[in-house]
Amino acid sequence: MNFILIKNPPVNPDDISLIQKIMKDNDILVGAGIQQEAIYNAADYLLFNEKHSGEVRVLFDRNFLTRLVNIAKRKNINSTDPQYKLVSAAMAFFIFCEVIIEPNMAIYEYGFKKDHIQANDDLTYFRIADHIHPQKYADIALGRAISVEKKELNIARSYLKNFSKTKEDNFSKQLSKWELNYLFALKIAQLKKSTLSPKQQIEAYFKWMEEEALFNAVASVFATIFLSPNPPEGKMIEGIGSSDNLKFLHGIQKAAWDMTYITYWGKSIRMSQPTTTWLLCSNDKAMKRIAKALFVPDEHNEELSLTNFVSEYWCGRRALTVVNAIIKHSTSAK
Repeated sequence: MNFILIKNPPVNPDDISLIQKIMKDNDILVGAGIQQEAIYNAADYLLFNEKHSGEVRVLFDRNFLTRLVNIAKRKNINSTDPQYKLVSAAMAFFIFCEVIIEPNMAIYEYGFKKDHIQANDDLTYFRIADHIHPQKYADIALGRAISVEKKELNIARSYLKNFSKTKEDNFSKQLSKWELNYLFALKIAQLKKSTLSPKQQIEAYFKWMEEEALFNAVASVFATIFLSPNPPEGKMIEGIGSSDNLKFLHGIQKAAWDMTYITYWGKSIRMSQPTTTWLLCSNDKAMKRIAKALFVPDEHNEELSLTNFVSEYWCGRRALTVVNAIIKHSTSAK
C-alpha cells in the first residue's frame, strides 16, 4: 500500500536536499535500526514517525554542542570554521525531521571540565538553540548568514518558560561509566607507550582485562584499533607522545569520554522501545567507527561484522585471534 504524507515544511524544500548532501559528505551520523542509505534522507524520517508512531533521538557529542551553544549566544563564532555550517545543517535537518536531540553527555563532559554552573548555563543555551527556526540554521549552513538575528534568539528564548528547573544539581560529577572507561583508557595508553610490539600490546591488554579487570566491549574495540599496526588517522588519545603530563592526562580523559558516549548510546539502544531509533552525531571518525562495529552489524551477522572490522587494522590470523578474544570475553561477561 502506498503511503502519501503531506507536510507544510518549515524549511525551503530546495534547501533540504542541499543540507542532506552536506551531512552525507561529512558522514556525521551512525544509526541503529535505520538503513545507512536512508540515514540522510529527510523523507524517510518523516514517514517513519507517521507510519510507526515512533520517534528518532540523536546523541550530540561535545564538539557539536559547543558550536551550537555559541550560535545561541552569538559569540565565539568563527565564520571561516566549516564546522559551524555543518552544525547548522544538522540542526536544520533534525528540526525539520522532528528528531529529538539528546545533549546530556555533552553537558556532563563540560561540567567535568569546567563546573556545574557553566554546564547548566550550556543546557539553557542548548534549549534556546533547539527552538531557533530551522530556516535560520539552513541559511547559515548554505552561506547566506553567519549568525542568527537577535530577534529570532529572543523568540527562541521565550520558550524557556515551558521548561522546569533541571533535577540535576551536579553536572560536574564523575559518571560511573566514565570512571570505568578512564581505567581502561589509562591501561591502553600505558601499553601504547611501552616497548612491546602491537601484537604483544593487544595480548597484554586482553590478559589484563581477564585477570585484573572486567570485560568492556567499547574499550576492547577502542584498544583493537589504537594498539593495532594500522591505527586510523587522528588522535584517539591526544598528547600520547607529549612530554607534557597534563596534556597527556587530558588526552586520556577525553578518550574516556569518547568511550562513554558510545557506552551511553549503546545502552540507550538496548533500553529503548522498539519504535525508538537512536542516532549518534559526531565528526570523530574513531568514535563513529567503534559505534558501528559494536551496534550496527553488517549483514545481520555480528561475528562477520566484527571480523571485517578487525581485519581493517590487523592482518590474517592475527585478526582472527583478536576477534576470538573479543568474542570469548564478551560471552563470559554475559
